[in-house]
Amino acid sequence: MSGFIQIIESKSSKLDEMMAFNEEWRRRYPDMGPGRVMVCADRDNEDTIVTVVEFPSYEAAMKNNEDPATTGVR
Repeated sequence: MSGFIQIIESKSSKLDEMMAFNEEWRRRYPDMGPGRVMVCADRDNEDTIVTVVEFPSYEAAMKNNEDPATTGVR
């Protein structure tokens, strides 16, 4: 079975806040979305955060992408 990952690069100095946000999201919506989310600091590029989001399939990622709970988050 092949999976699908989404890589999101952000510019922010608030790594701890982004990690906390992702943890809270997973607690609020345990049955929705990705199987794993990793929020990482890029040591070579200051204030660059890379988020790796793993889904079981491309179709699952697209379903998550279209969910109003996901699209309404800013």
